[in-house]
Amino acid sequence: CVLDPSGGPLCSALELGKTEVEWAAEPLVSPAGVSLGADKQAYRLGETASFHFSNPFKNASALLVWGNGLGGRSLVTALATGPQTLQLPIGDECFGGCRATIVVSSPAQPEASPALPVDLATSVLFDSRLPRRIVSQHALDVIDDSRKLSVTVQLDVPVLAPGSEAGLTVTLTDASGNPAAGEVAVFVVDRAFLDVA
Repeated sequence: CVLDPSGGPLCSALELGKTEVEWAAEPLVSPAGVSLGADKQAYRLGETASFHFSNPFKNASALLVWGNGLGGRSLVTALATGPQTLQLPIGDECFGGCRATIVVSSPAQPEASPALPVDLATSVLFDSRLPRRIVSQHALDVIDDSRKLSVTVQLDVPVLAPGSEAGLTVTLTDASGNPAAGEVAVFVVDRAFLDVA
């Protein structure tokens, strides 16, 4: 196991916690999966998302595909056995958020991997030397402060009598405080209706 940045365990495991009778009734078919965890909940454009896990396979590789409907990127990397960190640079392909798919693949292994520490019933379908593929999908929240807009509303008169007309000024600015073009919808509600609730 390895620890993610928050201290939680990320493990590749083989379930052994059953009795001999339970193993005979339900033989081992395949090893348990590998869990991958992201280092953060949200990212900003220009940051790098890191995924931590422990790789139990020899000669494995990882395919990383990430992006949204407007664009995407991919990366293939070789993996060593043991603790691993996969890094995805967050660019415009993740504007507004994106999905990341990580595929860990290992070729046929020369010997049983992982070696089982005890004898237990295994299915005829179980062969730990066979090629393996593990798929992990993640939704990435992406924040772009440079595209953040601010809206201010200024009333001509703070209090109006029923039936009066009001004037207001709506100002839209970008993250630097410069005027920005856009559309604004204004909804007006009589406060008496809000007080009833």
